[in-house]
Amino acid sequence: MAEAKLSPRQRMIGMMYLVLMAMLALNVQREILDAFVVLNEGNETSTKAAVDRNDILYSEFKFAYNLDPAKCGQYWNEAESIRQLTDEVVKWIDSLKIELVMANENVGTAIADTLTLPFMDGLDRYDHTTRILIGQKEDGSGGKARELKTRIETMVSEINSRLQSVGSDAVEMTFNFSDRLLEGEQVSWEMHTFYESPMAAVYAIMSKVQGDLRTMEYDAISQLFARVDVDDIPVDTVLARVLPRSNYIVMGEEYQSEIFLAAYSTTIEPQVFLGELDAQGNLIGEGRPVEVKDGMGRLSFSPQSQGWHEYEGIVRVFDKQGNKRDFPFQSEYLVAKPSAVVSALRMNAMYIGPENPMSISVPGIADDQLQVRVTGAGNQISKTAPGQYVIKLANGSPREVEIITSSKLPSGETKEMGRTVFRVKPLPEPQVRFGTIRYNGQGTSNWASIQNLIPEYGPDFVFDLPLELTSYNIVYIKSDGQVVDKPGFSRSLTNDQKIAIQNLRPGSFFWIEDIRVKDQTGKIWDLPAIKVRIVRS
Repeated sequence: MAEAKLSPRQRMIGMMYLVLMAMLALNVQREILDAFVVLNEGNETSTKAAVDRNDILYSEFKFAYNLDPAKCGQYWNEAESIRQLTDEVVKWIDSLKIELVMANENVGTAIADTLTLPFMDGLDRYDHTTRILIGQKEDGSGGKARELKTRIETMVSEINSRLQSVGSDAVEMTFNFSDRLLEGEQVSWEMHTFYESPMAAVYAIMSKVQGDLRTMEYDAISQLFARVDVDDIPVDTVLARVLPRSNYIVMGEEYQSEIFLAAYSTTIEPQVFLGELDAQGNLIGEGRPVEVKDGMGRLSFSPQSQGWHEYEGIVRVFDKQGNKRDFPFQSEYLVAKPSAVVSALRMNAMYIGPENPMSISVPGIADDQLQVRVTGAGNQISKTAPGQYVIKLANGSPREVEIITSSKLPSGETKEMGRTVFRVKPLPEPQVRFGTIRYNGQGTSNWASIQNLIPEYGPDFVFDLPLELTSYNIVYIKSDGQVVDKPGFSRSLTNDQKIAIQNLRPGSFFWIEDIRVKDQTGKIWDLPAIKVRIVRS
């Protein structure tokens, strides 16, 4: 930057720097060291102000680019490159300052990274600064001062090359790296600036260099920004806005949002229209107008169906020449049905054999976006209705299975939404009932009212499953002591069995033995006998 462009504050800092360096050549007094501390604080304050100023300029540049990428894209890309070039050199100087502090103060990286100049003990020491920055060569080319010079010259050359490639003027070099006259002898810039210079002076010089680099960065970006006509669209108000990808986030899923500055005119409201867009982003037809307040469209409606929904349209503004400019937008939202999820913590069980009914849903996710599967070889799950499934477990199923529910996201990816563990249980042992008399028990019965032997499950079993009575024997003892067997192979008593029971005297007994029942899995159960005492009505 040319001398004429320096602010009064920068000129004052420059004059103090020259005066203090001259006094340093005579004698390094404590007052001079303290003055370098003050000078460094001024340099750091100026650097921070330059960074803030640059950030504002970048924000304005980015806004112009967002409005018209085709027009601003080339300049914005060069601006991003210049920012990266400057950041690299400034960060390298930061690392160099840390290295100097570590050597001068004999501390580690963690302390050196936070230790500021006023709290350093060796402000007057110059042995480590000379060793690191000057090195072993007499012209100072063996140390990092030469690398600093080379990095800055390369950075300036690259910046100017980028500026000139888009027709902008080059920025002026603020650094004079030419040889200097010292005590009648020509010495290099490195020797003149850093040879036997105390830590206080070296640190202040480094801070000033960083500030000058940020000022040069501003000059370069200003050159590029000057080539963009940002006044095409009048704006007078800028607000910070957050645009989330979705306000509904499932645990484990990333929350994503864009944070940006939105600018609008308080005197000329934009127009917002909802409607279908063509491939080029142009509104098809007139579209539906949306209410606009404070520069923003206020969209509200009540969805009638669950799941992901999309909408699109355009924002229309007019430039200073009255030309219409349309900016397309697209967005999406998720509609969730109000629901409560209730889970049994200790009774999640399924049975091998029957179709286990299951209701499966995920709050906020439409049913047609869900994918459900069950673990275990041979196990099957099928959908019977929206949100309703049946699970058929194979005979070799493990003792525990998982129901895994996944959802298709708008991005096209599949996201696992959760797993539920179920214990696998075999079907319970069946029972057989003869009238009111159940298995493994005894009772009295009027044979005339009983025609069937009923296989069934106990009252606590929730499934109503069919059972097959495959065989049994009715056993009784005749008056002469002879034991008689009357076999049966179905639920209904045979005529032979009925006649035999009818001929038994009141008060006598018969037994139903060798009862065999087959369940849905094909397993044959051998059930205990039933003892029956005959009564007459």
